[in-house]
Amino acid sequence: MKKFLGIVFGFLLLMVVITAAEVKSRPDVEAQSLEDKVILYTTYSEDVSKYIKDEFKNKTKIDLEVKTFKDEAALKAQLDSEKDNPVADAVLGGSDMFFSSLVKAGELQAYTPSWNSDVNEDSKDKSGYWYAVNQSPLVMFYNNEILMQQDVPTTLVMLGDPKYKGKIQLPNTNSTEFKYILNSYIYDYFKNNKLDDGIKVLAAVKANINGYKDSEDAIIKSIGAKEASIGFASLSKVNMAVKKGSKLTVAHLDDKFPTTINCVGICNKSKNINSAKLFEEFIAGPKMQLQLAQKFQLIPVNSKSLDLGEDWMKSIKNSTYNIDKAVFEANINTWVTDWNNAVIQPADNKANPSNPTNGANGTNNPVVNGANTNSTNNNAAATNANTKVTNTTPAVNQPNKANPSNATNSNPNTNKNTGSTNTNPTSNTNNNSSSGSGTNTQKHN
Repeated sequence: MKKFLGIVFGFLLLMVVITAAEVKSRPDVEAQSLEDKVILYTTYSEDVSKYIKDEFKNKTKIDLEVKTFKDEAALKAQLDSEKDNPVADAVLGGSDMFFSSLVKAGELQAYTPSWNSDVNEDSKDKSGYWYAVNQSPLVMFYNNEILMQQDVPTTLVMLGDPKYKGKIQLPNTNSTEFKYILNSYIYDYFKNNKLDDGIKVLAAVKANINGYKDSEDAIIKSIGAKEASIGFASLSKVNMAVKKGSKLTVAHLDDKFPTTINCVGICNKSKNINSAKLFEEFIAGPKMQLQLAQKFQLIPVNSKSLDLGEDWMKSIKNSTYNIDKAVFEANINTWVTDWNNAVIQPADNKANPSNPTNGANGTNNPVVNGANTNSTNNNAAATNANTKVTNTTPAVNQPNKANPSNATNSNPNTNKNTGSTNTNPTSNTNNNSSSGSGTNTQKHN
């Protein structure tokens, strides 16, 4: 059954406008008639998708047929396979860079909604092909039944400490989420011409990875099942899991969170074009953005929604940073390759000073020495730089309880000031006899 857009659109405007300001109706679409349904492809979770479907039906009486995809790659594959005969009318979820790739592939069509002027330039396509609906911080979280709060890292770089070996799970390396996490690690090093130090940090973190998962939901499930203790996922998805009983806690880092931006666009050659336009008006309008924030912690990007939002929304937004898109797009594939190739190397104090100055915050910021915060001795026998020792068995450096990065040698045959020579011709000079190399407490500004 078809309905006239003029009637429903007038009602919709009353729904989406939060302030008393009057939004003019659109004569270019009012004369058109609405279709009975909208077919939506989305990467949103089933919980969020169902809520959107029910709200759209309640407000417009139009059916929303939803097909969910586990990630951007799966969604893109589906859209590509249907490019010559599109099935979907609209796409929801996925980053701005993902949507830009859809524009380049000719899979979206432009539209200018009534609230266009309330959206910042960095939250929409300049030609109207896509609009940001909300953003969700990409947070680090942990299983609070197997990791005590005092043992939770407070910076990303601390995940390179060997005590976290086998405890960390990440999204797969092709995902936007992984690339955003990687950018959080490497960007400041890149910006301050210390990329080699950054790659050593990556090597240390990589050595502690338990595995990679194909989706944020899979990571959340795995950490909840105690297969590992630390993971990364969108704040909204972690909070939903907590509401369902998972023993998860969001870590409060000194670093700022990267954010994943969720966008919406209308598919090229949509068979239900007028209802698809109405859906875009609905989903990215100020009222729906505010509702999604209140129910799922998806932070609004519409200025009117933020103005009327609660303090926690503004607080979270202030704890996030916007990725430098130009640098990201130009370098991210190289950085992924650096991650894949990263291997821990023996410490080289000359090549990697223990206390370089971080240009980002103007403070001395120790990097991970040799990409190994525990100063593990990889040689069969070690010679202390200050005292000659006899050592006939492999030496293992154990972390000091008061300071995990302060390694002391537990080998009973070491640290004997006898003046004797080392019987093993292979030796390693350890210049950190009284203290470890430390960890990087870098803040991402």
